[in-house]
Amino acid sequence: MKKLNNLWKIYEKEHLEFINGLIHVPSMQRLKDIGMNCGVEYTAFDFFSNIVPYSRYQHSIGVALIVYHFTHDLRQTVAGLLHDIATPVFAHTIDFYHQDHLKQESTELDTKKVIEQDTVLVSLLHKYHLTIEDVCNYHLYPLADNESPKLSADRLEYTLGNMYSYGFCDLEMIQMIYKDLKVNDKKDELIFKHEDKAVLFTRMMLKCSHVYICDEDRYAMQYLSYVIKKAVDRGVVKEDDFYLQEKSFIDLLIKDKEIKQLWDDFRQLSCVYKGKNKEFFCKQIPAKKRYIDVYVENKGRISKINKEEFQKAPGQNPLLQLQGKVPGLSLQISSGQPGADPQLFIRGGSSTSPESDTPLIIIDGIISQGFRNISDMNPADIESIEVLKDAASTAIYGSRAANGIILVKTKSGQKGKPVVSLRYTYGVEQQPQRIPLLNARDYITLSRSNIAKFNQADLTYNGKEDQAKFLSGSFGMSTGNPRNSKNTLEFLDVYLQKYGQGYVSNLLENEGWQTMADPVTGKQLIFQDNDFQKATFTTGQKHEIDLSISGGTEAINYYVGLRYLNQDGILRGTNYKNYSVLFNGNYKLSEAWSLSTKASLQVRDAVGGGNTVNTISRSILTPPTYRLYYEDGTPAPGEGISSFRSRLHEIYYKTNYDDTNVYRTTFQLGAIWNILPGLILKPTAYYFGTEGIENYFQADNETTGNTIRPASAKHNFDRHLQGDLVLSYDKKVKDHNIGVVAGASYTHDYSYRLSASGSGSSIDLIPTLNATADSTQRASSTKTMEATLSYFGRVNYDYNGKYLFSISMRADGSSRFAEDNKWGFFPGVSAGWNMHRENFYKPLEAIVSRWKWRASWGRTGNNNLSVANSRGEYKITDTNYQGSVGILNTTLKNSQLRWETTESYDIGVDLGFFNNRLGLLIDYYNKLTFDRLYDEPLWSSTGFSSIKSNYGSVRNSGVEIELNATPIQTKDFSWDLGLTFAYNKGVVVDLPDNGEEKHRVGGNFVYDPATGGTKKVGGIAEGERFGGRWAFHYLGTYQTEEEAAKAPNDPNAQGRKKHAGDAIFEDVNNDGQLDSKDMIFMGYVRPDKVGGIINTLKYKGLTVRIVMDWAMGHVIDNGFKGQIMGSSRNNNNAIKEAMTNSWQSANDGSKYPKYTVQSDYDYQYRNHMRWDNQIGSSASGSTNNSLYFSKGDYLAFREVSLSYMLPLSWIRKMRLSAVEVFAGAYNIGYIKKYDGMFPEIYTGVDYGIYPRPRQYNMGVKINF
Repeated sequence: MKKLNNLWKIYEKEHLEFINGLIHVPSMQRLKDIGMNCGVEYTAFDFFSNIVPYSRYQHSIGVALIVYHFTHDLRQTVAGLLHDIATPVFAHTIDFYHQDHLKQESTELDTKKVIEQDTVLVSLLHKYHLTIEDVCNYHLYPLADNESPKLSADRLEYTLGNMYSYGFCDLEMIQMIYKDLKVNDKKDELIFKHEDKAVLFTRMMLKCSHVYICDEDRYAMQYLSYVIKKAVDRGVVKEDDFYLQEKSFIDLLIKDKEIKQLWDDFRQLSCVYKGKNKEFFCKQIPAKKRYIDVYVENKGRISKINKEEFQKAPGQNPLLQLQGKVPGLSLQISSGQPGADPQLFIRGGSSTSPESDTPLIIIDGIISQGFRNISDMNPADIESIEVLKDAASTAIYGSRAANGIILVKTKSGQKGKPVVSLRYTYGVEQQPQRIPLLNARDYITLSRSNIAKFNQADLTYNGKEDQAKFLSGSFGMSTGNPRNSKNTLEFLDVYLQKYGQGYVSNLLENEGWQTMADPVTGKQLIFQDNDFQKATFTTGQKHEIDLSISGGTEAINYYVGLRYLNQDGILRGTNYKNYSVLFNGNYKLSEAWSLSTKASLQVRDAVGGGNTVNTISRSILTPPTYRLYYEDGTPAPGEGISSFRSRLHEIYYKTNYDDTNVYRTTFQLGAIWNILPGLILKPTAYYFGTEGIENYFQADNETTGNTIRPASAKHNFDRHLQGDLVLSYDKKVKDHNIGVVAGASYTHDYSYRLSASGSGSSIDLIPTLNATADSTQRASSTKTMEATLSYFGRVNYDYNGKYLFSISMRADGSSRFAEDNKWGFFPGVSAGWNMHRENFYKPLEAIVSRWKWRASWGRTGNNNLSVANSRGEYKITDTNYQGSVGILNTTLKNSQLRWETTESYDIGVDLGFFNNRLGLLIDYYNKLTFDRLYDEPLWSSTGFSSIKSNYGSVRNSGVEIELNATPIQTKDFSWDLGLTFAYNKGVVVDLPDNGEEKHRVGGNFVYDPATGGTKKVGGIAEGERFGGRWAFHYLGTYQTEEEAAKAPNDPNAQGRKKHAGDAIFEDVNNDGQLDSKDMIFMGYVRPDKVGGIINTLKYKGLTVRIVMDWAMGHVIDNGFKGQIMGSSRNNNNAIKEAMTNSWQSANDGSKYPKYTVQSDYDYQYRNHMRWDNQIGSSASGSTNNSLYFSKGDYLAFREVSLSYMLPLSWIRKMRLSAVEVFAGAYNIGYIKKYDGMFPEIYTGVDYGIYPRPRQYNMGVKINF
């Protein structure tokens, strides 16, 4: 008793004389013998046998002290004291007896009756001028008791009491939590001042919840209720006896022999076994929902604070953490370069090329310009990210909301002493997998032997064998290379004759050179084996330091976040540095007025890899016989052409001189004026600026040709000004809740571009333009301005939280449009029905605890065009026209352009099962984008290639499912599972009439086996899904010359005669000609099904996360492999399959056509690289060959991470608040069908992109 009574001193230090009188009445004294654990403490279960006794008497006094501490109200305090006075023996076990185990309210029904029967108590109430009605129902006082998930005095006390009773914490922790509480403005809830205390309480609360719903607890209560029912049925006890003390009630039970045996069996319960015995009376059932979602001042409920998702993010861009976690959001990584932005679109976007359909990103109210606001943002400064997808939630944003909304909220300060948090993270990044390239010995064997074998005059399209060109020319397999030249391959006897035995011996013994027999001449060759893949990729390191300071008083609160990040890329020579500072401050000037301020600075210092496609797809394929370094130690160029050189050479002469910096600044000032109760005016002004300064220079080297020391510079500046004025009014009339919002917003965007270039500097020491030759210097600049003006309004209504309705309207005016079409109007409406709150629903509550229907409709807009599209663009020509300045129209104007509009509706249902332990959200959406802003092709005779038009309509429809569950939850262990699934189908609905069937634009004819004729496919057409790909159907290789002689004519190969080892492509229509009609459908370039799987396992202070995401329904053309197998440049390394699985002789079982060394493309073999014929792909690297197509379906193992919170007992000894250590692996690998490195390719072609690196992080976070 003494131990739990210590809590009373924490709750209220003041001695309350009136409570001392009330607690001695008989009905209150009875509660001393009524335990808080409902009789389970009488069992032999290990956990309950060792807990500290905790009675309803102690709990009741604790509730009263808490109520008084926060209200100093006598009625509420006494109501809190007496709220459990009618609790029967074994407390909520009697609810099981009454079949009320879900609500557990039957034990409160007799409160008034018990008070009335206690004459001493009634007399004392009169003494304090209280009536029985004042105190018999504590539900009347929201601070004493309120609706879940709010925190009341009752929920607070039994949570703190159980935390202490169960041994989960000590008095010091309870005191720290209790001191952080305050009453909210509505005076209906206890809230926390600081987030860290709220998190600590929530963790302890969840540990207690695991006890409440554990199998031992539910089994024991069912068993005990069974014993009591048996006793009542046998007449051993009566229901009136439920209000005795527990000891007296037990004495009655054990007087009966049979009941005594049941009671003894109950006392001996020590373990729970699960079985399928249907006759066994105890079954697994839902427990009462004891859900507390505490509120943090100025932040929101803990369930809405999802910053943990960003705390240990491996990448610099916070949006990367959304992958697989938001159904309907597609996130594509086009480059693994540190600092690179992902491609992001929601619900299929709004066009036939959704990669550019970026959602509108709003950070703390300020509208982002693309990714600029968030690219360099510190993830640790983020409070939450919310993705808005449905029609109603996006309609209020109108302009540019057609592609969805991403709302980002940064952290703010809280009242209390300064809280300092320091986190250090160390990480490494690695190439996800090595490309199986040949070493120099195998490269020489393959290339030289195949040249001799296949480079015969009668085997080539033009009768040129070119053997000498390759064997002794200027290629990687060529001999004739002197000492210290780019290529190391030469005949050994030449080296011995020219440079002597000593020099050659040193190469072989100390420099790693090798010799081998030439497969063509049999003579000995000498060469160096160099790994250009290793010279291109490296292991990158990451160092990150995050420091935050927050605190405040009643009048002021603040948050300051600082960050330093230094992250190397896996592409050698690339790096990303970021410096950022954020300040958020709030100031309460009076009861009516308050101010909010924000200031931030982000500095990006990034070194990129230039054209990384060239670097990845070309540089690493440099033949391994080329040298990496000259004898003087300077890097050799590899092949020696600017875009086909060694990465080491590019770094030394070019990348090391790159100097690029981006500065982003944000300022925000807002006010809140509480005009009247419920009526609030919020004016806010925003400034966001981005300045980029870029300087590039290339030192004198052999790859630049006639351009000596090229230099260039850029100065880019973007400024966004925004002003918002929002008036809101909220009113509650009994069960009716009404909210009205009206406002206006103005934005002004200014953009400035300056670029200059030159060359011909005399020295490398001045890497700027001022040293370049005057005659080479060129400069140009542009500036653009645009503005939008918006008016918006919204009305929300709900009745008792049961029926919900919202209607909104927004009008946007944009200067991008011509005068008559500036304005667009975007309405929205939504409704919801919380069906689970209906009276008729009660029979379903035990299984389906939550059931909400949702529906919405709305329109949003898109103004994705330039001012030039509606007004025209002109430039001054370089020549005069009849002595006057010539003006040339460069962009054709269309003054009739209208807002692109997306109309969508959404129907959804939210379900909760088993007391919301399993949650399910299902949505169906249908989006129609019409008046699309599209570049309509024009006839060449017009002098323009296209004109921006409102062109056709596109529909995206689909289903999204989100499941959240807690499959396992015990006292110390829990497993939370999250699953997302999204299916999207995008089809073209309407196109202008052009005389084509389905008004098809583009495409070509293929053979139609159903009719025996042809049909047109590809391009875009009404009623069809877009993004389809067709390719020539590869069937194998011709094994003999006789077979090859029967091959159909191949215009793609310039009519070249086919030979053994050439590819067989199906002549689908058997017309003897390989053309578009023989191409077959391969699939679509974008997945139509995506999802994610998130597992979170917690054991005491240890948390383990396992995150996966997946995509299905897309195909990838492995152009990178096709280019290699087709020796696309005559001078590139090959992969092992070219040596082991390409045709060499008849019936050798090989998969690929012969490896010719002569370029498959240039020499018109076309065994690998084929024409697209307007229905394949014309993108670089496309093969249009079914041999290289495969399904892109994948399951990505995105994250395996763990974190551990050090025990508080250790932390206090170090005089710290909290210490967390963490580690994780990210982008671990894939289960995939695609044979390339990276299956996350949604453009249809893999030409060798910068792969997403595998990342490993570890670190520590310390709170002071």
